[in-house]
This record gives sequence, C-alpha cells and structure tokens, in this order.
Amino acid sequence: MDIGLCMTVKDEANTIEECLEGIVDLFAEVIVFDTGSTDGTVELLKDRFNIDALPRTISRELCNSVAPVRNEGYGLLKTPWVLCLDADERIARDDLKKIIEWPNDNGPGGYFSAWVTVLPNGYVIEDYKLGLFRKGFEKRGLVHENAQPSLREAGATAEWTDAFEILHKPEKPKLAVKNEYYSWRLDQAIEMDPKWIRYYWFRGILHERMGDSALARKDFIRAFGSRSKQFPVECLNAGMALAGQLAREGDREGALNVTRDAFAFHDEMAGDFEVTVNFRLKPWFERTLAHLEDGNLDHVVPYDFAHGRPSRSQ
Repeated sequence: MDIGLCMTVKDEANTIEECLEGIVDLFAEVIVFDTGSTDGTVELLKDRFNIDALPRTISRELCNSVAPVRNEGYGLLKTPWVLCLDADERIARDDLKKIIEWPNDNGPGGYFSAWVTVLPNGYVIEDYKLGLFRKGFEKRGLVHENAQPSLREAGATAEWTDAFEILHKPEKPKLAVKNEYYSWRLDQAIEMDPKWIRYYWFRGILHERMGDSALARKDFIRAFGSRSKQFPVECLNAGMALAGQLAREGDREGALNVTRDAFAFHDEMAGDFEVTVNFRLKPWFERTLAHLEDGNLDHVVPYDFAHGRPSRSQ
C-alpha cells in the first residue's frame, strides 16, 4: 500500500518531532502545510526532516476552518492512500509497516482504528478515528471536519482494523484556550450551515463541559431529533447525552423514552459503516435500558469523548 501523509500545522514545535520521528521515511509522499507558525515549526521540519512546509492562510470568514487546506493536500498527493495525522498524534512504526504491506487495490474506501487520547493528567479516553482512506475522498465541515460524509455520498464504506491505533496526546497549554475558540467557531458554523447536524452535537458537549446544561440540551435535542442519516452517530451520541441529563434530574420516564428512541434509531441505522464500527454505543444503550428499568438513575452516565471532555477528566 502506497500511503501519503498530509498534515496541517501551526506552532507545533513541541510535538511535531515526536510525531514524525521513526515513521516519516515510510511514507511514499509527505505534504505539510503551515498556517502561520511563529515558534520555529517550519525551521524544525526543514532541519530535522528536510520537509519544506508550504505556507497557507485560513479564513476567518470560514470559521478558521482547515478543511480547505487539508483537502488541497489530499488532492496534491499522488498516492492512492492518505493517512491523516495531527502533530499531537502518534502511530507506531511497526504498525505503519504492517499497513504498507497491504495491497493498494483491494478493500474498502477507508479504515477506522482505535484513537486513544491521553490527557496531560494521564486520563485515557478510548474512541475511534477514520485516519486512513483512499485518495478522492475529502474532509467535510467547517469545524471538527471528517471524511465520513464524503464516503457516504459516494456510496463507499469504511471498515475497522486492529492493525494500528492512533495515540492522541494533546498539549495542556492548548487545551486551556480551546473552549472559547471552538465555541465561537461552532456558533459561526451553525449560522453558515444550520443543517450540518454534527455541529450541534459538538456544541452541545462543549456547553455541557462549560457548565451550561440548558444550552447543551437545546443542541442535543436538535441533533437527536434530526434522525440524520448523514450523521447517525452524532444523533445517537446526542441521544445518549440527553438521556444522561434527564437521569441526573430524576426524570426516569423521560430518560427511558429517549433511550428507547435512540436504540430504535440505532437498529434502523445498523447497516451504516460508522454505526457498525462504533464499539461503545450499543452496549451503552443496552446497559442504560437495564439501569432505567431497574430505577438505577445514578448509573446512567454517558461515556467520555476526547472533544468536550467532562470536568472529571481534566
């Protein structure tokens, strides 16, 4: 498998070396865009890895989205496969070597793998990411963009693989400033494209993290109520979060109704490739139904996400 690496960076001098060390030579092609570093990132890339980072500008009018830059990079790559890594992510050399041994022409449109976030305090959150996909697909959305909508529109699928995992190690100083920044970006994105249901889910968990449950609920209801087939996992996540809110308030019937509705939507969307690989949702709904039927509301606790971390995982 011929894989090209595409990265978009800004002020990553503290992380980029650990990200690329030991793997950069395995890629058939590497493209790095820099969107305005002032900390020596560009010089480090050149001196340490002989990579000429290409300067690009992101637009405030597009919510500072990096999707256009990323997609430009995917288009420039000549390789049939694209690996997406951020500077604070890691993939093991041995795992990457395994993937390279796969054929180019067989398989699905992309591969999901484990995405394991380790916060600065050591708290671990397990999730998944579509980090490897075929050339021709692109990231969609202005905030928290991903490639799943592009695959769905093309009628393509993605599968799970245990051959590699992506380790995510966010920097503590950057975590401290993300809340307000992403709140502004999500507000602007929703104003520009109110039908992109994914935004409501992310804004909801951001409101929840910032302690505004009332605003969070509005976004969860908007996302869950949409029953969007374009964003089924986001809808189900919102249903889980909404059930958790209702349970905390002692509303057993409300939490039961939401959980049953979400479970029914899960069954309806069971054939979707992302719903299929989501290893946490169905077990959570099954356990939650049992807890609610037994009246154990204090056991209804949504699991953590790397984005919108609850206060206990700070």
